[in-house]
Amino acid sequence: MIHRDFSPDNLILDNTGVLKLTDFNIALQLEADCNKRVAGKHAYIPPEQFRGEASPQSDIYAFGCTLHFLLTAQDPEALTVSSPKDLNAGTSEALDRIVRKCTEQSRASRYQSMNEIKSDLIACG
Repeated sequence: MIHRDFSPDNLILDNTGVLKLTDFNIALQLEADCNKRVAGKHAYIPPEQFRGEASPQSDIYAFGCTLHFLLTAQDPEALTVSSPKDLNAGTSEALDRIVRKCTEQSRASRYQSMNEIKSDLIACG
């Protein structure tokens, strides 16, 4: 499933402290219809989604943008590789590298799965 609208606006913290993704309305539409529409907050949408070519790597891009926001309290610049360290010097090199890789402009240059990101996040410590 491709969410297509992953952003801080669609995250909630439950009463046990677990962060959860919400608002699957766009993701639940028929796949044929989904790729024809651009939906979501522009600062969090990858280049291919504007061309109607959403993929799992599109959500990885939006996840990286969301991490940027969580680390800086600022939306990332649309359609760029995000580097939270530029705005928050306290961001570790490893975490900055993860965000940059998530927000690469080319899908092939991004992480290919959330499991890859999870491994790198665990390694951060």
